[in-house]
Amino acid sequence: MPTNNHLRSPVDSASSWLGRNGFALPALALSGLLVVSACDPSVSGHADAGIEPSPDARLTPLTPDDFVFPEATPSDCVGTLTASAKAQALVQEQARPFALLADASNLYWLNREFEDDLGNTVSGNLMKYDLQTQATTILATGLLGPHSLNQDQANLYWTDDDGSVKRIAKGGGPIDVVLAGPGSYTRLTVSGGYVVWFDEASKQIMSADTSDFVGHALGSGGPGPSRTPSIAVAHGRAIWTTQTSENKGTVSFAPVDGSASAATRALDMWHDSDTRSLQVEGNYAYWIVDTLGDDDFIKRMDLNSGVVVNLAKLNWPEVGLRVENLRVTRHGLLVAVTSLTQTALRVYAKSPSIEFTAVVEGMPATNIVSIATTCEKAFVTGYATTGDTTTKSVYEVGLVDASGS
Repeated sequence: MPTNNHLRSPVDSASSWLGRNGFALPALALSGLLVVSACDPSVSGHADAGIEPSPDARLTPLTPDDFVFPEATPSDCVGTLTASAKAQALVQEQARPFALLADASNLYWLNREFEDDLGNTVSGNLMKYDLQTQATTILATGLLGPHSLNQDQANLYWTDDDGSVKRIAKGGGPIDVVLAGPGSYTRLTVSGGYVVWFDEASKQIMSADTSDFVGHALGSGGPGPSRTPSIAVAHGRAIWTTQTSENKGTVSFAPVDGSASAATRALDMWHDSDTRSLQVEGNYAYWIVDTLGDDDFIKRMDLNSGVVVNLAKLNWPEVGLRVENLRVTRHGLLVAVTSLTQTALRVYAKSPSIEFTAVVEGMPATNIVSIATTCEKAFVTGYATTGDTTTKSVYEVGLVDASGS
Protein backbone atom coordinates (compact mmCIF):
# COMPACT_ATOMS: atom_id res chain seq x y z
CA MET A 1 0.00 0.00 0.00
CA PRO A 2 1.35 3.45 -0.80
CA THR A 3 2.62 5.48 2.12
CA ASN A 4 0.15 8.05 3.44
CA ASN A 5 1.94 11.40 3.49
CA HIS A 6 -1.12 13.37 4.60
CA LEU A 7 -1.11 12.58 8.34
CA ARG A 8 -1.06 15.64 10.57
CA SER A 9 -0.29 16.18 14.23
CA PRO A 10 -3.63 15.82 16.08
CA VAL A 11 -2.89 18.72 18.43
CA ASP A 12 -1.78 21.03 15.62
CA SER A 13 -4.68 19.99 13.39
CA ALA A 14 -7.36 20.42 16.05
CA SER A 15 -5.95 23.65 17.47
CA SER A 16 -5.65 25.20 14.03
CA TRP A 17 -9.20 24.18 13.09
CA LEU A 18 -10.74 25.38 16.34
CA GLY A 19 -9.08 28.77 15.99
CA ARG A 20 -10.43 29.20 12.48
CA ASN A 21 -13.99 28.09 13.15
CA GLY A 22 -15.32 29.91 16.19
CA PHE A 23 -15.05 27.32 18.95
CA ALA A 24 -15.35 28.40 22.57
CA LEU A 25 -13.28 25.69 24.20
CA PRO A 26 -11.19 25.15 27.28
CA ALA A 27 -7.88 23.40 26.82
CA LEU A 28 -8.52 19.86 25.61
CA ALA A 29 -6.48 16.80 26.33
CA LEU A 30 -6.25 15.51 22.77
CA SER A 31 -5.37 11.88 22.30
CA GLY A 32 -3.77 10.59 19.12
CA LEU A 33 -5.63 11.48 15.94
CA LEU A 34 -6.03 8.52 13.64
CA VAL A 35 -6.48 9.44 9.97
CA VAL A 36 -7.01 6.27 8.00
CA SER A 37 -6.42 5.95 4.29
CA ALA A 38 -6.49 2.91 2.08
CA CYS A 39 -5.09 3.97 -1.28
CA ASP A 40 -5.90 2.54 -4.65
CA PRO A 41 -2.60 2.38 -6.56
CA SER A 42 -4.47 2.70 -9.86
CA VAL A 43 -5.83 6.11 -8.91
CA SER A 44 -2.91 8.32 -7.99
CA GLY A 45 -3.34 10.41 -4.87
CA HIS A 46 -6.93 9.37 -4.17
CA ALA A 47 -8.16 7.36 -1.21
CA ASP A 48 -10.36 4.30 -1.19
CA ALA A 49 -12.50 5.38 1.75
CA GLY A 50 -14.33 2.09 2.30
CA ILE A 51 -12.90 1.90 5.81
CA GLU A 52 -14.29 1.29 9.28
CA PRO A 53 -12.26 3.43 11.71
CA SER A 54 -13.46 4.30 15.20
CA PRO A 55 -13.64 8.08 15.51
CA ASP A 56 -14.50 7.92 19.22
CA ALA A 57 -11.00 6.58 19.96
CA ARG A 58 -9.24 9.53 18.33
CA LEU A 59 -10.07 12.57 20.42
CA THR A 60 -11.84 13.65 23.56
CA PRO A 61 -15.49 14.04 22.42
CA LEU A 62 -16.84 17.57 22.18
CA THR A 63 -20.13 18.72 23.63
CA PRO A 64 -22.77 20.75 21.77
CA ASP A 65 -21.83 23.84 23.79
CA ASP A 66 -18.32 23.68 22.31
CA PHE A 67 -19.76 24.64 18.92
CA VAL A 68 -20.78 28.21 18.14
CA PHE A 69 -22.81 28.64 14.95
CA PRO A 70 -22.95 32.24 13.63
CA GLU A 71 -26.23 33.84 12.65
CA ALA A 72 -27.10 34.01 8.97
CA THR A 73 -25.89 37.05 7.08
CA PRO A 74 -28.55 39.48 5.75
CA SER A 75 -30.12 38.53 2.45
CA ASP A 76 -28.57 39.96 -0.69
CA CYS A 77 -31.60 38.94 -2.76
CA VAL A 78 -34.01 41.68 -3.77
CA GLY A 79 -37.73 41.62 -4.38
CA THR A 80 -40.60 39.90 -2.58
CA LEU A 81 -42.21 36.52 -2.96
CA THR A 82 -44.88 36.52 -5.60
CA ALA A 83 -48.30 35.26 -4.54
CA SER A 84 -48.43 32.82 -7.42
CA ALA A 85 -46.19 31.64 -10.20
CA LYS A 86 -46.33 29.40 -13.22
CA ALA A 87 -43.78 26.89 -14.39
CA GLN A 88 -42.38 26.68 -17.90
CA ALA A 89 -40.33 23.89 -19.41
CA LEU A 90 -36.70 24.72 -20.19
CA VAL A 91 -35.46 21.34 -21.40
CA GLN A 92 -37.79 18.53 -22.46
CA GLU A 93 -37.45 14.91 -23.55
CA GLN A 94 -34.94 13.97 -20.90
CA ALA A 95 -34.42 10.34 -19.94
CA ARG A 96 -34.92 10.35 -16.15
CA PRO A 97 -33.71 13.74 -14.85
CA PHE A 98 -32.95 14.21 -11.15
CA ALA A 99 -30.34 15.62 -8.71
CA LEU A 100 -30.71 19.15 -10.10
CA LEU A 101 -28.10 21.79 -9.19
CA ALA A 102 -27.79 25.50 -10.02
CA ASP A 103 -25.00 28.05 -9.93
CA ALA A 104 -25.01 31.65 -11.14
CA SER A 105 -24.79 30.67 -14.82
CA ASN A 106 -25.90 27.08 -15.34
CA LEU A 107 -28.09 24.18 -14.34
CA TYR A 108 -26.70 20.65 -13.95
CA TRP A 109 -28.51 17.34 -13.51
CA LEU A 110 -28.17 13.61 -13.90
CA ASN A 111 -30.24 11.33 -16.12
CA ARG A 112 -30.63 7.83 -14.73
CA GLU A 113 -30.10 4.84 -16.96
CA PHE A 114 -33.28 3.18 -18.23
CA GLU A 115 -34.51 0.21 -20.24
CA ASP A 116 -35.84 0.98 -23.72
CA ASP A 117 -38.77 -0.69 -25.48
CA LEU A 118 -36.47 -3.46 -26.75
CA GLY A 119 -35.19 -4.30 -23.30
CA ASN A 120 -31.81 -2.67 -23.82
CA THR A 121 -30.21 -0.66 -21.00
CA VAL A 122 -29.55 2.94 -21.99
CA SER A 123 -26.84 4.41 -19.76
CA GLY A 124 -27.26 7.64 -17.83
CA ASN A 125 -25.56 10.95 -18.44
CA LEU A 126 -24.62 14.27 -16.82
CA MET A 127 -26.20 17.37 -18.36
CA LYS A 128 -25.54 21.12 -18.34
CA TYR A 129 -27.90 23.95 -19.32
CA ASP A 130 -26.64 27.51 -19.88
CA LEU A 131 -29.20 29.92 -18.39
CA GLN A 132 -28.12 32.74 -20.70
CA THR A 133 -27.66 31.03 -24.07
CA GLN A 134 -30.19 28.22 -23.37
CA ALA A 135 -27.68 25.72 -24.78
CA THR A 136 -27.74 22.15 -23.47
CA THR A 137 -24.49 20.16 -23.22
CA ILE A 138 -23.82 16.53 -22.33
CA LEU A 139 -20.84 16.58 -19.94
CA ALA A 140 -20.54 12.82 -19.37
CA THR A 141 -22.11 9.67 -20.79
CA GLY A 142 -22.05 5.95 -20.04
CA LEU A 143 -23.09 6.38 -16.40
CA LEU A 144 -24.69 3.38 -14.66
CA GLY A 145 -26.51 4.15 -11.44
CA PRO A 146 -25.35 7.77 -10.95
CA HIS A 147 -26.71 9.58 -7.91
CA SER A 148 -25.85 12.17 -5.21
CA LEU A 149 -24.73 14.93 -7.59
CA ASN A 150 -23.07 17.91 -5.85
CA GLN A 151 -20.75 20.79 -6.72
CA ASP A 152 -18.07 23.23 -5.69
CA GLN A 153 -17.05 26.34 -7.58
CA ALA A 154 -15.18 24.51 -10.34
CA ASN A 155 -16.30 20.86 -10.36
CA LEU A 156 -19.22 18.46 -10.22
CA TYR A 157 -19.11 15.29 -8.08
CA TRP A 158 -21.35 12.21 -8.12
CA THR A 159 -21.47 8.61 -6.97
CA ASP A 160 -21.93 5.61 -9.24
CA ASP A 161 -23.31 2.12 -8.66
CA ASP A 162 -19.79 0.78 -9.27
CA GLY A 163 -19.01 2.06 -5.78
CA SER A 164 -16.93 5.07 -6.76
CA VAL A 165 -17.06 8.86 -6.47
CA LYS A 166 -16.30 10.71 -9.69
CA ARG A 167 -15.52 14.32 -10.56
CA ILE A 168 -15.58 16.41 -13.74
CA ALA A 169 -14.91 20.10 -14.39
CA LYS A 170 -18.04 22.20 -14.96
CA GLY A 171 -16.65 23.21 -18.33
CA GLY A 172 -16.23 19.57 -19.34
CA GLY A 173 -13.23 17.31 -19.69
CA PRO A 174 -12.06 13.90 -18.47
CA ILE A 175 -13.82 12.11 -15.60
CA ASP A 176 -11.63 11.78 -12.52
CA VAL A 177 -12.24 8.85 -10.15
CA VAL A 178 -11.55 10.54 -6.81
CA LEU A 179 -12.70 7.71 -4.53
CA ALA A 180 -12.25 4.27 -6.03
CA GLY A 181 -14.76 1.48 -5.53
CA PRO A 182 -16.07 -0.81 -4.50
CA GLY A 183 -17.64 1.40 -1.86
CA SER A 184 -21.08 2.29 -0.57
CA TYR A 185 -21.16 6.07 -0.77
CA THR A 186 -24.46 7.93 -0.40
CA ARG A 187 -25.66 11.43 0.61
CA LEU A 188 -22.69 13.08 -1.08
CA THR A 189 -22.27 16.73 0.00
CA VAL A 190 -19.57 19.20 -1.06
CA SER A 191 -18.70 22.47 0.69
CA GLY A 192 -15.70 24.44 1.89
CA GLY A 193 -13.14 22.27 0.12
CA TYR A 194 -14.46 19.00 1.57
CA VAL A 195 -16.60 16.13 0.35
CA VAL A 196 -18.80 14.50 3.01
CA TRP A 197 -20.78 11.28 2.58
CA PHE A 198 -22.41 8.37 4.40
CA ASP A 199 -20.71 5.00 4.08
CA GLU A 200 -23.50 2.42 4.20
CA ALA A 201 -21.10 -0.44 4.91
CA SER A 202 -19.41 1.03 7.99
CA LYS A 203 -22.39 3.27 9.01
CA GLN A 204 -19.94 6.17 9.33
CA ILE A 205 -20.17 9.77 8.19
CA MET A 206 -16.97 10.29 6.19
CA SER A 207 -15.16 13.31 4.80
CA ALA A 208 -12.21 14.04 2.52
CA ASP A 209 -10.35 17.16 1.46
CA THR A 210 -10.97 17.71 -2.27
CA SER A 211 -7.24 18.32 -2.77
CA ASP A 212 -6.09 14.87 -1.60
CA PHE A 213 -9.18 12.72 -0.83
CA VAL A 214 -7.72 11.19 2.31
CA GLY A 215 -10.69 9.76 4.22
CA HIS A 216 -11.68 10.79 7.76
CA ALA A 217 -14.43 9.16 9.84
CA LEU A 218 -16.46 11.91 11.52
CA GLY A 219 -18.98 9.92 13.50
CA SER A 220 -21.75 7.35 13.40
CA GLY A 221 -24.57 7.71 10.91
CA GLY A 222 -26.42 4.72 12.42
CA PRO A 223 -27.45 2.24 13.54
CA GLY A 224 -30.99 3.50 13.14
CA PRO A 225 -33.63 0.88 12.42
CA SER A 226 -34.08 1.81 8.78
CA ARG A 227 -33.19 5.34 7.72
CA THR A 228 -30.20 6.84 5.95
CA PRO A 229 -28.91 10.05 7.59
CA SER A 230 -29.43 13.43 5.97
CA ILE A 231 -26.23 15.51 5.72
CA ALA A 232 -25.35 19.20 5.38
CA VAL A 233 -22.04 21.08 5.57
CA ALA A 234 -21.72 24.63 6.93
CA HIS A 235 -19.21 26.74 8.87
CA GLY A 236 -16.49 24.12 8.53
CA ARG A 237 -18.68 21.46 10.11
CA ALA A 238 -20.62 18.45 8.93
CA ILE A 239 -24.13 18.27 10.36
CA TRP A 240 -26.28 15.16 10.10
CA THR A 241 -29.44 13.56 11.45
CA THR A 242 -29.46 9.99 12.74
CA GLN A 243 -32.28 7.74 13.87
CA THR A 244 -30.96 5.90 16.92
CA SER A 245 -34.08 3.99 17.95
CA GLU A 246 -37.73 3.65 17.04
CA ASN A 247 -38.69 7.13 18.25
CA LYS A 248 -35.40 8.81 19.11
CA GLY A 249 -32.63 10.37 17.08
CA THR A 250 -29.84 12.91 17.13
CA VAL A 251 -28.54 15.90 15.27
CA SER A 252 -24.75 15.56 15.23
CA PHE A 253 -21.96 17.91 14.17
CA ALA A 254 -18.22 17.51 13.81
CA PRO A 255 -15.30 19.43 12.29
CA VAL A 256 -15.35 18.55 8.63
CA ASP A 257 -11.58 17.89 8.62
CA GLY A 258 -11.88 15.16 11.25
CA SER A 259 -9.85 17.05 13.85
CA ALA A 260 -12.30 16.36 16.70
CA SER A 261 -15.04 13.89 17.54
CA ALA A 262 -18.72 14.56 16.95
CA ALA A 263 -21.11 16.23 19.39
CA THR A 264 -24.82 15.38 19.40
CA ARG A 265 -28.14 16.84 20.41
CA ALA A 266 -31.06 14.56 21.21
CA LEU A 267 -34.03 14.58 18.85
CA ASP A 268 -37.52 13.18 19.37
CA MET A 269 -38.73 11.27 16.34
CA TRP A 270 -41.98 9.67 15.34
CA HIS A 271 -42.30 5.93 15.09
CA ASP A 272 -41.14 4.84 11.65
CA SER A 273 -40.35 8.42 10.60
CA ASP A 274 -37.71 9.74 8.24
CA THR A 275 -35.77 13.01 8.31
CA ARG A 276 -34.88 14.33 4.87
CA SER A 277 -33.48 17.33 3.01
CA LEU A 278 -31.40 18.72 5.88
CA GLN A 279 -30.42 22.34 5.17
CA VAL A 280 -28.36 24.74 7.30
CA GLU A 281 -28.47 28.53 7.19
CA GLY A 282 -26.59 30.42 9.87
CA ASN A 283 -27.32 28.88 13.27
CA TYR A 284 -30.49 27.13 12.10
CA ALA A 285 -30.96 23.65 10.67
CA TYR A 286 -34.14 22.83 8.72
CA TRP A 287 -35.48 19.48 7.65
CA ILE A 288 -38.61 17.55 6.69
CA VAL A 289 -40.09 14.83 8.89
CA ASP A 290 -41.88 12.20 6.84
CA THR A 291 -43.93 10.08 9.23
CA LEU A 292 -44.70 7.52 6.49
CA GLY A 293 -48.43 7.44 6.98
CA ASP A 294 -49.31 10.42 9.16
CA ASP A 295 -48.89 14.22 9.10
CA ASP A 296 -45.59 15.59 7.81
CA PHE A 297 -43.66 18.48 9.34
CA ILE A 298 -41.08 21.12 8.49
CA LYS A 299 -38.83 21.52 11.53
CA ARG A 300 -36.17 23.98 12.59
CA MET A 301 -33.44 23.56 15.22
CA ASP A 302 -31.31 26.31 16.72
CA LEU A 303 -27.96 24.55 16.58
CA ASN A 304 -26.64 26.68 19.44
CA SER A 305 -29.45 25.98 21.91
CA GLY A 306 -30.91 22.75 20.58
CA VAL A 307 -34.45 24.18 20.59
CA VAL A 308 -36.67 22.59 17.93
CA VAL A 309 -39.87 24.18 16.58
CA ASN A 310 -42.43 23.10 14.01
CA LEU A 311 -42.52 25.65 11.18
CA ALA A 312 -45.31 23.89 9.34
CA LYS A 313 -47.56 20.86 9.73
CA LEU A 314 -48.86 19.36 6.54
CA ASN A 315 -51.97 17.26 7.08
CA TRP A 316 -52.99 14.27 5.04
CA PRO A 317 -56.35 15.39 3.60
CA GLU A 318 -56.03 12.92 0.76
CA VAL A 319 -54.30 9.67 -0.08
CA GLY A 320 -50.84 9.86 -1.56
CA LEU A 321 -49.62 13.21 -0.23
CA ARG A 322 -45.84 13.42 0.02
CA VAL A 323 -43.62 16.30 1.10
CA GLU A 324 -40.05 16.32 -0.08
CA ASN A 325 -37.16 18.31 -1.52
CA LEU A 326 -36.86 21.11 1.02
CA ARG A 327 -34.68 24.04 -0.06
CA VAL A 328 -33.77 27.00 2.12
CA THR A 329 -33.78 30.20 0.07
CA ARG A 330 -33.14 33.78 1.13
CA HIS A 331 -36.88 34.44 0.98
CA GLY A 332 -38.32 31.34 2.59
CA LEU A 333 -38.48 27.55 2.68
CA LEU A 334 -39.33 25.98 -0.67
CA VAL A 335 -40.99 22.57 -0.50
CA ALA A 336 -42.37 20.23 -3.13
CA VAL A 337 -45.77 18.77 -2.25
CA THR A 338 -47.04 15.90 -4.38
CA SER A 339 -50.29 13.96 -4.07
CA LEU A 340 -52.52 11.92 -6.32
CA THR A 341 -54.40 15.06 -7.35
CA GLN A 342 -51.96 17.95 -6.93
CA THR A 343 -48.33 18.87 -7.41
CA ALA A 344 -47.18 22.20 -6.06
CA LEU A 345 -44.18 24.14 -4.88
CA ARG A 346 -45.02 25.78 -1.58
CA VAL A 347 -43.07 28.53 0.13
CA TYR A 348 -43.10 28.76 3.92
CA ALA A 349 -41.72 31.51 6.11
CA LYS A 350 -38.69 30.83 8.29
CA SER A 351 -40.47 32.24 11.33
CA PRO A 352 -42.65 29.81 13.31
CA SER A 353 -45.23 32.57 13.80
CA ILE A 354 -46.07 32.58 10.09
CA GLU A 355 -46.89 29.35 8.37
CA PHE A 356 -48.01 29.28 4.75
CA THR A 357 -47.00 32.28 2.63
CA ALA A 358 -47.16 31.43 -1.07
CA VAL A 359 -47.80 28.57 -3.45
CA VAL A 360 -46.97 27.68 -7.01
CA GLU A 361 -50.03 25.85 -8.32
CA GLY A 362 -50.58 24.09 -11.59
CA MET A 363 -47.18 22.51 -11.89
CA PRO A 364 -47.10 20.62 -15.18
CA ALA A 365 -45.16 17.81 -13.52
CA THR A 366 -47.07 15.19 -11.54
CA ASN A 367 -43.90 14.22 -9.72
CA ILE A 368 -41.24 16.74 -8.66
CA VAL A 369 -37.99 14.83 -8.37
CA SER A 370 -35.49 17.55 -7.43
CA ILE A 371 -35.25 21.30 -6.84
CA ALA A 372 -32.53 23.91 -7.29
CA THR A 373 -32.82 27.62 -6.56
CA THR A 374 -31.25 30.99 -7.29
CA CYS A 375 -32.24 34.33 -5.75
CA GLU A 376 -35.27 34.85 -7.96
CA LYS A 377 -36.12 31.46 -9.43
CA ALA A 378 -36.66 27.84 -8.67
CA PHE A 379 -35.86 25.02 -11.08
CA VAL A 380 -37.29 21.53 -10.83
CA THR A 381 -37.03 18.22 -12.61
CA GLY A 382 -40.36 16.51 -12.99
CA TYR A 383 -42.38 13.86 -14.78
CA ALA A 384 -45.75 14.76 -16.33
CA THR A 385 -48.04 11.94 -17.44
CA THR A 386 -50.88 12.37 -19.93
CA GLY A 387 -52.59 9.12 -20.81
CA ASP A 388 -49.85 6.63 -21.68
CA THR A 389 -47.26 9.33 -22.35
CA THR A 390 -44.81 10.59 -19.73
CA THR A 391 -42.79 13.74 -20.41
CA LYS A 392 -39.63 14.23 -18.34
CA SER A 393 -38.36 17.78 -18.26
CA VAL A 394 -36.53 20.55 -16.43
CA TYR A 395 -38.80 23.45 -15.46
CA GLU A 396 -38.30 27.06 -14.37
CA VAL A 397 -40.49 28.81 -11.81
CA GLY A 398 -40.27 32.54 -11.10
CA LEU A 399 -40.69 33.00 -7.34
CA VAL A 400 -39.88 36.66 -6.80
CA ASP A 401 -41.56 39.88 -7.86
CA ALA A 402 -38.43 41.96 -8.46
CA SER A 403 -40.45 45.18 -8.43
CA GLY A 404 -41.63 44.54 -4.88
CA SER A 405 -40.06 46.17 -1.88
